[in-house]
Amino acid sequence: MALPLELDILGQHPMLRLMYTNLSYIFPLDESPHHSSTESVIQTLTTGLKCFSEYFPWIAGQVAGMKAGEGGSEIPKIIPFEEKPILQKAYRPDFTIHAFREANWSMGMLDPDVFTPRLIPLGQTPNSCDPAPVFLLKLTFITGAVVITFAANHSAMDMTGQTAMIRLLSKACHGIGFTEEELRLGNREMEVDLGLLGNKDDQELRAEIFCQLNRKIDLQKAYPATSKSISEDVGSGKPAKVTWAYFQAVPSSLANLKMKATESVPTSHFLSTDDALTALIWQAISRARASHLHVCTRLLLARAVDVRKAMGVAGMYPGMMQNMAFNNMSVEEILNAPLGEIATRLRDKLDIHDLGYAMRVTMTLINRHPHESPILKYLRPSHDVMITSWAKMDCYNDTFNLGLGRPENVLRPRLPPVGEGWVNLMPKSDERGILFGICLKEADMNLLRTDEKFGEYVQYIG
Repeated sequence: MALPLELDILGQHPMLRLMYTNLSYIFPLDESPHHSSTESVIQTLTTGLKCFSEYFPWIAGQVAGMKAGEGGSEIPKIIPFEEKPILQKAYRPDFTIHAFREANWSMGMLDPDVFTPRLIPLGQTPNSCDPAPVFLLKLTFITGAVVITFAANHSAMDMTGQTAMIRLLSKACHGIGFTEEELRLGNREMEVDLGLLGNKDDQELRAEIFCQLNRKIDLQKAYPATSKSISEDVGSGKPAKVTWAYFQAVPSSLANLKMKATESVPTSHFLSTDDALTALIWQAISRARASHLHVCTRLLLARAVDVRKAMGVAGMYPGMMQNMAFNNMSVEEILNAPLGEIATRLRDKLDIHDLGYAMRVTMTLINRHPHESPILKYLRPSHDVMITSWAKMDCYNDTFNLGLGRPENVLRPRLPPVGEGWVNLMPKSDERGILFGICLKEADMNLLRTDEKFGEYVQYIG
């Protein structure tokens, strides 16, 4: 596979080029930093990255704009950069695994300035001339552990793609050969006709977007400020303070939650644990916000979904194959509906044919207008919730041949205080269940953390 390499249609939006998704794997170490074991970890990953890059050379590249032709606009592509992904190293004995455990893995413990190799938050305008590596790592040796953080360029990979490539890196570290399918798909050979809707004009496609949102008005005119990440305090005119916090649902609570959600649902109607937890979170956030919203206010839940199956794309394809499934309910409906009814509505939006068609609508619009966000601009952060779930990602079996066993935890580092209404579910652990991060205004967060109905199933971590 030769570079330059064209990105997927969804990955060509300029906003994504300098946006990175960070995921940290935390492995206990018996020895303190600077011991010989740290050198073994560095050497194993360095060797693995070299092998990894030989078979998947795009992973060591960078995302950059290339002219489409004389006078043409720039098209972002993956071009050569380094021989292998950058591996940063840091030694921070002032951080301890004991402190992480004592804090029950609070989001505040994973300081992005310490543990992330690259983090460009929304709302910040980075220098467009800065290199944008596809993939890079940072090893942070703390007292009693090593934290390995993987940063993936969001234009090149979604969360499913990122975990797929991390898994292949682990395989490379073990010296295990790759299958023909892994080589073909890992090198972004999709070989699928995406079926763009060339027979529809822009107006028809935007009408389809409004249909997905279940909003029948021109929302760009109705909500001109929806692109803001931080809403204003009611009546003050000042930006509201927002904050991130982790919550935890242990395995027994997840089982009870799913049982509760299925009580009012016909036995023939499948509900996943993810459906039940997402419904619980949406209902609880809506309760926290209800004091400053009218009961008739319509709220959206935008749920990130992997659409590979819906598009006929193999599950381990690493590119951008993620879209949103939308649910629209009033404040009154959300607060009064049984948990199972909300979870059922969420599940009904995952019909494979509907997901495929919605993805084609979005991709067709972005293909015609690469600088446009056909959906995100219609969301109101102070009202709506955007949720992504890593819960199904099998991260705890990635050991990278380090001789340290399975990671004790896999988490996202603390995110910047932008993105009100965002929710991130972490990879599920057999021992710990699911940790999930929520970003809300501080006043709403205080109400959420003391919500008794929410507290029946989840614990506030911070």
